[in-house]
Amino acid sequence: MSRDGDEDAIFAYRNSILHAETNFKARVAANDCPSTDVKSYEILTRAAAGKYNIIYKARKDGKICVIRQQLKKPLGETSMIDPTRIVQEKKFLYAMNSKFIVRIFAKDKDEMFVYTIMEYTPWGDLRRYLKNRAQPEALAVKMIGQVVLALEYIHACNIIYRDLKPDNILIFPGGRLKITDFKRACLGKYCGDKFGANCLYAPPEIINQALYTCAADWWACGILLYLILLNSHPFVTTEIERKAIFDRVLKKRLQVPEGDAISAEAKDLIKALLVKDHTKRLGSEKFGVDIVKRQDWFKDLDFMALISADEIFPLNPRRNHESREEPASADVFQNTKPDSFDEERELFKEF
Repeated sequence: MSRDGDEDAIFAYRNSILHAETNFKARVAANDCPSTDVKSYEILTRAAAGKYNIIYKARKDGKICVIRQQLKKPLGETSMIDPTRIVQEKKFLYAMNSKFIVRIFAKDKDEMFVYTIMEYTPWGDLRRYLKNRAQPEALAVKMIGQVVLALEYIHACNIIYRDLKPDNILIFPGGRLKITDFKRACLGKYCGDKFGANCLYAPPEIINQALYTCAADWWACGILLYLILLNSHPFVTTEIERKAIFDRVLKKRLQVPEGDAISAEAKDLIKALLVKDHTKRLGSEKFGVDIVKRQDWFKDLDFMALISADEIFPLNPRRNHESREEPASADVFQNTKPDSFDEERELFKEF
């Protein structure tokens, strides 16, 4: 990119951050995500599956995408399915405009499911890509740098994300990372509901059910950094119950490995992000993201280059997820009944 191109990209990015909240709120209010008919897509594979959703790789008009099929309500069981949060996530993702947030193109719904048509990546999520291996700092800084830029945009939209973890970070060609899944997101400067965060990434203030801010996301960023560099959790060493995890986070002293396993700059950043008093945590200050970016660990990282670069880091072809996708029936959506058959369809009226 030319110098003039660099300057234009920098100006456009800063302008997008400056007006992020206004533009985001306007798009949420408009709620104009296009509708589509999932029956018109060619189903290629089943890319992934969770407890309440299935991700299909699909094609339409020559373009590859994913269709996320999400249950509207549980099938004879108690569940965490919350129509309000499902609708909110669709609105939030469509309203956002960042290279570090997964894009939604369209949506659909029927009697049993809601569908979101989204970007496809053959590389899967960060959890799968890491494969339980510690990563070199030269790679980790490019990963965490992108997470910082994603949080910068999310917080500029006046959102506390609350669900930062490797499973919710997708890897796209060129090593670009994008955050997905906004069902736990909270709109506002402060949040106090108990929906909270994933227990392994929850900060002390959420565990204590206190009022919390975007500092909760910087704590999760510290956990993520520790995981990427050391392939372990700073407070939990084995699979234990939720309450035991919370007890350790609240009571256990943070211990960063001695020696040269990671650099002194990395250790300093981890310690600053994992301060238990959220008012003293790195990122909690006014203009906190700028202070995060100025930490010594990032001294050789050009944040603006992360925005415009076509290739941020090379991807390991052996970790391509596409070969592990499963066959799917071509007519998987063909026998579904329309949304009008759903007796509780009003709950999803704004989807």
